[in-house]
Amino acid sequence: CSDGGHDGDGDADADADSEVDGDGDADSDGDADGDAAVDADGDQALPDRVLAGGISIVRLVGNQAVDFDIAAEGTPIAAGDRTLPVIGGREMLLRLEYQLDGDFSPRELEAFLVLTQSDGSANVFSDQRNVTEAPRMDRLDGTFSWFVGADSILAGTSYHVEIVELDGVEETFGDASRSRLPAEGEAPLGAWGDPMVLDLMLVPFDCGPAWGEVDLSEEALSDFETYIYNTYPVQEVNIAVHEVVTSSSCNEFDVAEYDLPALREAEDAAPYVYYGGLLPGDGGGYSIALDGGDQMSYRRTFALHMWRYYGITSDLFAHELGHNHGRPHTFEDEDYPHENGGYCGARGLPGHGLRSGMMPQCGFSNDQEIGIPWIDPH
Repeated sequence: CSDGGHDGDGDADADADSEVDGDGDADSDGDADGDAAVDADGDQALPDRVLAGGISIVRLVGNQAVDFDIAAEGTPIAAGDRTLPVIGGREMLLRLEYQLDGDFSPRELEAFLVLTQSDGSANVFSDQRNVTEAPRMDRLDGTFSWFVGADSILAGTSYHVEIVELDGVEETFGDASRSRLPAEGEAPLGAWGDPMVLDLMLVPFDCGPAWGEVDLSEEALSDFETYIYNTYPVQEVNIAVHEVVTSSSCNEFDVAEYDLPALREAEDAAPYVYYGGLLPGDGGGYSIALDGGDQMSYRRTFALHMWRYYGITSDLFAHELGHNHGRPHTFEDEDYPHENGGYCGARGLPGHGLRSGMMPQCGFSNDQEIGIPWIDPH
């Protein structure tokens, strides 16, 4: 599949706005340091608090790149019924959506997220906010939220969330039957425990002095690794840089179809390592779309131009890598479940960059001076 993610003049089709809070800051002001609160035998030791009245937990929303519901309508969702899986060993943002009763009394409240591990130990996270109105789910600071480290998201992890009165408050203000989810016990988080690691070999090509050089500076590689991690549902991205290879054509089709497969075979590359050819100068990308068969062991290859000498064109690289994983363009996929806009597959949900730096957006993100933690989910 040849890339179609750019206009003919090379400008970005990036008209989708990211949803951010007022200052673009995605740091939770909650007390979510992730420290475990456990007693000597490993059982959770959550402080003895009074459940908050007049407020109901409606949804628990997870985000490891894009939003998905872990619980909805006040009920946990089974892992197999969610729109996305939880990736074990990967950082996660969790947020609460709540509803207020008509007689709710505005006040400061605290919400706890408790992640209980299979050995009985628990990680307890808290966030405190002045609740005066319905939550704003399009703002990171618009509701209770917790940013959880990768070591707390494991296979066998279960959870519960609760909204409580502040320490020392003993009075219940209204009905408190819906301020804990689940109402009793714990619900399975359902995280995948298998290792999910992406191994990439970056292969820079020399096309002669007229084309310039491929920029693989430390800064460019750092931005690139951030982008790929924020795009792919993996726990780890391993990047190796190959020595420079000469290309006689400087054509992405030739490099992906012939040069790189031959290089993979000559180097006896492991079948799980993807070879991405990086060509200097303006141009597009080309990838072999793999769909099983004997091609899988040696043709995990694609190539792209660096585009306007920006360094590694991260979004185009991720696009072509996606074809290597057998993914078609959303606008060519009759089975794709969402209406899309132009070259971007549409999801009407916010995203969150787990690592700060260059963040994915719809279109050509290297053209944009972004760097805010919210990302457009396209």
